[in-house]
Amino acid sequence: MELKIGETIRHLRREKDVTQEEFAAVIGVSAQAVSKWERLEGYPDITLLPGIARYFDVSLDTLCGMDTAKEQEEIETILIKARDSNLLCSEKVTVLRQGMEKYPHSHAIMAELAYFLMGCAGHEKYTEYVAESVRLHEYLLEHCTDGEIRKNLQANICEAYRRNGQIEKAKEMAKNLPNQYKTMEVTMADLLSGEELADFLQNEAFQRMAWCFWYWIRRLCSTDAYSAAEKIALHQKAVAVYEIIYEHQDHNYGLLRELTSYQDMAELAADNGMPEQALACLEKAAEYALLHDALPLGEYLPESLLINRITINREWSERVGGTPCRKLLAGDLRSESRYDGLREDSRFQAVLASLET
Repeated sequence: MELKIGETIRHLRREKDVTQEEFAAVIGVSAQAVSKWERLEGYPDITLLPGIARYFDVSLDTLCGMDTAKEQEEIETILIKARDSNLLCSEKVTVLRQGMEKYPHSHAIMAELAYFLMGCAGHEKYTEYVAESVRLHEYLLEHCTDGEIRKNLQANICEAYRRNGQIEKAKEMAKNLPNQYKTMEVTMADLLSGEELADFLQNEAFQRMAWCFWYWIRRLCSTDAYSAAEKIALHQKAVAVYEIIYEHQDHNYGLLRELTSYQDMAELAADNGMPEQALACLEKAAEYALLHDALPLGEYLPESLLINRITINREWSERVGGTPCRKLLAGDLRSESRYDGLREDSRFQAVLASLET
């Protein structure tokens, strides 16, 4: 088994926030020797290992990488538990904090914690959580060398800055991200061919493209650049893209986006004196909520042409926050005052009845 002591030393040294020169001075070697170890061009003398382990407060097994496999397995178990869709975001944070107590050096757990702290909107300590998320992101970007983790961090920190009120900082960081033409999806499409290309485009490209278009439309409609009627027309364009990709209405996330778009359109229509359009959009929203909740659990292959190579597993995504979509929509219709003028309409009552069966 190859010992990567130098990698461990580099990782521990950066966590301890000491330079190669400072570390070298403590253990009595040259900075050049430390640099050589960290480049995996040699090993420390065996007589130095106990002192190095004591300095970093780790076991010799950890220093030599002997317990790395078991540790990685346990860290992955923690991450899987934290991603359980049935847990509230605050519960995910608790799982990850417990993981950090056991593995305070794990950048993977720390990055996940930084992400989920942002998702605890409504929590009494949310302001503190967002500030903590910013600190964790900044620490990781300075110290984490894992390319996969850093890729996500660079985008997520923009959102952390935004939620923390640091908009200008978020903008500056966002400018360093790849643009739409320089993405992995575009580049890989040129590198792959045959079955591999088809699988990649279905799993990675088309669904992400649809989500981006849908999301940009929603952001566009949050501005004052369009009238209510124009915003409804924009939402309809987002729905049209989803209907092209998910033409058999057989993917839960596709149905969720279309449901959300029709609910957005209904709200715009109700708020702007268009009752007939509001009712029509509510009928469509209810249709998509029922279709979503009726999708099969477990694994299945959709029939929609652009995603028919993807195995969908609804064991983990059949519900939103643990509640069926039809109940969430019915709750909104009963509670939102914008629909007060529609409550006696037979079409509105029929929509509610369909959701409550």
